[in-house]
Amino acid sequence: MKLQGCLRYLRLSNIKADRIGLFISFGASPEQAEELFNYSRSGLTEQFTPDLSHDEPFIEAWDIYYEESKRNGVFNTLRKYIPKLKFSVREGISETIEYKNVTLKGEVYNSDFILLADPDAVTLDIYQSEAGKIPVIFTENRDDFIALVQALAHKNEPHTIPASMGACMVKGFNNHDRIERYRTEWELKNKDKSWAEYFNEFQTRKELYQDRFILLSNNGYSGVDAAALGISGDKWKELSFIIRREHECTHYLTQRVFGTARNNMFDELIADYAGIVKATGRFDAKWFLKFIGLENFPLYRQGGRMENYRGNSPLSDGAFAVLQKLTHQCALNLEKKEKHFTDVNAIINLYKMSLEELAGKQGDGSRCQGYIISSKKREPETGTSSHKTVNSFCSI
Repeated sequence: MKLQGCLRYLRLSNIKADRIGLFISFGASPEQAEELFNYSRSGLTEQFTPDLSHDEPFIEAWDIYYEESKRNGVFNTLRKYIPKLKFSVREGISETIEYKNVTLKGEVYNSDFILLADPDAVTLDIYQSEAGKIPVIFTENRDDFIALVQALAHKNEPHTIPASMGACMVKGFNNHDRIERYRTEWELKNKDKSWAEYFNEFQTRKELYQDRFILLSNNGYSGVDAAALGISGDKWKELSFIIRREHECTHYLTQRVFGTARNNMFDELIADYAGIVKATGRFDAKWFLKFIGLENFPLYRQGGRMENYRGNSPLSDGAFAVLQKLTHQCALNLEKKEKHFTDVNAIINLYKMSLEELAGKQGDGSRCQGYIISSKKREPETGTSSHKTVNSFCSI
């Protein structure tokens, strides 16, 4: 056992030395290389290989909500099952007793308050992504999108939403409707047992009551205007919707497969790659670099999206400059690929790499071939969405 431990330590030490060397080859100092190594640590494991042929449990409830929304309106239905939408957005509201009782304990809250300016413009889609079905809530009204993000991702607090943000994955949403449905069924099957006593065990099974869904807006992707890309406004709206949706669905894929959707530049690169290819058929490095603020590399445009991904312990200016070089080279390497795919295994093979590997000589993905995930056969993209009903980790 000691020998195995020593060998594993030596192997990991060699891997770290190789990666540090790649960072240094892109101009990093030893200190900056250490920063970037810690920034880009993946923690991925090939042993975690879930079966994606089955949707997550929360989809059963959302299919019900979708059908109900066709009768009662989307926003009315969402307010019924997401009580945060009955509260206003204001500073300190998440600390009030009433808010906590409703959102944490599931107490009934009756309110006529309408959070949105144009609730009838909200749509709901149960979208078939590569990782399985996922609810997508969409609004064309920018102010309403901001209100939805503040309510659902920031506990109704007036958190500042960057102009470049046009999407948000809400995860870990405690769905009290699912809890009550499960409780009713459990009590019918366990009449001689106490729900209160079982509840502690139930809480450990988060798949039974926590949901994930996506919020999307209608502005140009990453805040980029259609004129900057030389296409019409209507066409850019259509493409922006697809890029944004597939970007978030790629985060959903890595969350399901690896249990992580990291807030760093490599994850954003892979998600943008998937979105651009899904929308246009090929990866365009110029588009991606414009999206993140590197269109005039080696100059970086202040306010570009890339600065949102400096890490929880923000990279130093020097390390951030090296990250820009790495990201720029990654984009060029991806564009050079003969064929661009967005199926499950193509994305997983890319995600199994690291930023510096994709930027360096190993950018062909040879290290991670053969990593296979069981998934449903997906139909090709035929439009911007499916099952839309009109009535009623955040990013681009």
